[in-house]
Amino acid sequence: MNNNCEENLIMGEFGGGWNNLYKKLLTELTPYNVEILQAKEKYGTLRIYCDPCTEEIQTILDKYEDISKTVCEMCGKSGGLRKLRGNWMKTICDSCCDKYSLI
Repeated sequence: MNNNCEENLIMGEFGGGWNNLYKKLLTELTPYNVEILQAKEKYGTLRIYCDPCTEEIQTILDKYEDISKTVCEMCGKSGGLRKLRGNWMKTICDSCCDKYSLI
């Protein structure tokens, strides 16, 4: 099974602002010897799908999903979950929101 940070970062379908968060998650999952099946942004939060996924592992995944609601997906600074045009959800900081004219 493979939870190598660099390989999984390549598989990630999310903005670079979550890379450090993702690396911390992978480090915490290391003792469980899980295979990351998918890493992506969904409904504005970081979602990780892995095998196996026990209750203990799901608790860790849920923790990082909650943390991702406070970290800008674009730059990694403090951010918040926002509803954007077209009812899309994204966790983003004020600066990136203005920069990309997302609201």
